[in-house]
Order: sequence, then structure tokens, then C-alpha cells
Amino acid sequence: MLQFFENTAGQELLELVTTHNGFTGESNEKLFYLRNTEADKYYENIKVSVVFPLAEKPEDAFYTNTGWSVKLKYGSEQPSEEEWAEINVNETLSIPAIGTSELADTTSYKPIWVRVYCPGYTDPTIRTDISLNVSYKESVIS
Repeated sequence: MLQFFENTAGQELLELVTTHNGFTGESNEKLFYLRNTEADKYYENIKVSVVFPLAEKPEDAFYTNTGWSVKLKYGSEQPSEEEWAEINVNETLSIPAIGTSELADTTSYKPIWVRVYCPGYTDPTIRTDISLNVSYKESVIS
């Protein structure tokens, strides 16, 4: 099974929390990891996407009336402002395969950066309606 982790020490990510100044508006960035936890499986075509329940269709998520947005970036180094600017809001992220048909990989942590933007003049609240979806092709080691 693919699982999210807080760090490379194996601490499971139970909830991804960001904090923001809703008066001025701001973005917040966090690093988390994806790892295979099953020794007899490998994963290909891994995609991580942002889910905004307020949007009727995923491709319309950018146009929700909330002003909130999320960007995802694969890599261990924190993206620069220029790199974030090149990423479309709510764009699906592709992750390299984890393992092969001959060998599972249960030790590598795939790094994912998330940037959550909160618009200015946002009332203080706890947003729980933004989530991540992971799709993949799971196969058994032959």
C-alpha cells in the first residue's frame, strides 16, 4: 500500500495542516513523503491530485469561489518562487514508479512539496474540505 509520511523516519502523516494569515493572505509550504509499505508489490503511474469538493468537476477546481489554491511539486529541495510560478494551480502531480516487477522498494521516500494559498480577507476557520487523491497501478512482484 502507498502511504504518506511526515518524515523519512517513518512517522505516518495522519493530517496535513498548514496555517495562514487570513487577513493579508499568504501561502504555506510543507514537505511530506510517499512510500510503499508492502514488500510484495510495486507501483507505477502514480498520480497525486488535489480535491476541492466545492468544484463540480476536478478541472473546475481552480474556479471555486473560495480563492484557496494548492500546488504540488515532486523533489527533495524546496521549490523557488520561480519554480512555483511554473506550476498550474491544482495540477496533478506524477510520481516516479516505486519498485519494479522484480523488486519492491519499501525504503525509498518520494518527496512531495505542497503549497497552500489562502486569499486575503479570509475569515478565521479550519478548512477540512481540501484533500489529496492518489491513483496508481499496483502490481505484484513476479
